[in-house]
Amino acid sequence: MTAPTPLSPQSRLDRLLQHIHQHLDEPLQLERLAQLSACSRWQLQRDFQAATGLSLARYIRRLRLSRAAEWLLSGRLRQLDIALGCGFDSEVSFSRAFRQEFGCAPGQYRQAGIRRGLSAPLLRPDNRQLLQLRIDSRPACRLMGLSDHCGGLFAEHPDFAERVPQIWRRLLQRCPHARQAPMAAIEIDVCQPGRLRYWAGTPFGGTATAGLELLDVPASEYLVVPHRGEPGTLAANLAWILRQWLPGSGYRALSACDLEIYAPADTRGGMEYWIPIAAAPKC
Repeated sequence: MTAPTPLSPQSRLDRLLQHIHQHLDEPLQLERLAQLSACSRWQLQRDFQAATGLSLARYIRRLRLSRAAEWLLSGRLRQLDIALGCGFDSEVSFSRAFRQEFGCAPGQYRQAGIRRGLSAPLLRPDNRQLLQLRIDSRPACRLMGLSDHCGGLFAEHPDFAERVPQIWRRLLQRCPHARQAPMAAIEIDVCQPGRLRYWAGTPFGGTATAGLELLDVPASEYLVVPHRGEPGTLAANLAWILRQWLPGSGYRALSACDLEIYAPADTRGGMEYWIPIAAAPKC
């Protein structure tokens, strides 16, 4: 009898994550997780930290507290029931951990009624790099910039990879200080399926620049997708998220502006793509 083929580090991590996500409401003992991963407890924790940037205990607690935040906003469960359902042995320990994670007490979070700082389970879209999504919110703002039309992800002729850098170059020639806080908004063109209106800009500070347009972006809750690298990878991840992950996530996309939030002076690399969402209706 031939010995079973050892799992690759990626397959071992993916199997571990699947187990954690499926048993989040149960005790997750380190010894059992190490057995599942066919390694020692020490190696498990070291490998998990290296792959995700989080300790295993921190990751599990973050997911449980994010689930608790959703339950608080649903308004149907008592705080004590939520604490026990998320693996805490008392309401006091739950409140302490919740405040450390979200910066406020559970009751204050429930009263505010806004999703912010929620972590979604780690994903690996189509066997690519791990992706950590989060649910967050932004207040209304006004964007100052330039806009033009392009073909989006689902257009018959997508040309956003060529058109978007052109729009940014035009903006930065006219408004160099936009490099300090670059931000983009993406509107769906309701008259042309698949076509988008892309705004390259910066938050409006009260002083208009000649030749630039203004766009009001309403307050919303968002699904936040981190990205660093080639535009094609972002496009593939967004397509996978919208088609595969979102329908079963408990959220639905809204017909509002998507946002791109960049680090200062960085309009090509690290950014976050913000998709406006709302809780999906309960069946």
